[in-house]
Amino acid sequence: MKAVNMKNYEFKKESTTSIYMGYGILDEETNTFVSLDGVHPYVLCKKSTAQTCINGALDLEICERVPVPVQ
Repeated sequence: MKAVNMKNYEFKKESTTSIYMGYGILDEETNTFVSLDGVHPYVLCKKSTAQTCINGALDLEICERVPVPVQ
């Protein structure tokens, strides 16, 4: 898992594009972003906060995932 800047990713669904500001948690093993609702990636304002979640503040194994968009 690593914290990544979300400005490099565009999530496209049908005719809409979502661009997120902040840091997401990328699961490098499955190439997916951690999500709380299974629809949108979990995005935090600070990289340090995302890293705290990775380090154990959030049980990431029970969180849902959304795929990394193809660029």
